Amino acid sequence: MKHKRTPQESVLHEAANQLRVVTEAHGPFASAHEAVSIIREELDELWDEVRKKEGMRNRVTLRNEAIDIAVAALRFAAQVSGEIYDGKRHDRLSILNERWLTRIKGLEARELAAIELLNGKAGR
Repeated sequence: MKHKRTPQESVLHEAANQLRVVTEAHGPFASAHEAVSIIREELDELWDEVRKKEGMRNRVTLRNEAIDIAVAALRFAAQVSGEIYDGKRHDRLSILNERWLTRIKGLEARELAAIELLNGKAGR
């Protein structure tokens, strides 16, 4: 006898399938900004449906838009957790190290001088 899926299982199954298709078709997000923009766009589409009067809302549209948000968020979460990051596999530690190195390299000379001054290294 076949197991009947719960509504949650059905939605998770659909989101997983859609995530696979979208990721294969579009690859990783170009940036965190792009990911958030896509998530916001999907949220706006859901909000457009939610703002309608109760009897005018389309339940299928509500469900589909909610799944679209989940797929975009899961795609981004996978990307930043190292599954897909700049087209390469990375672990969380290397991603954090990369972020810190980028921040350190981005410090301007006056900020580095202030740090050295605070550490007592300036003027020696």
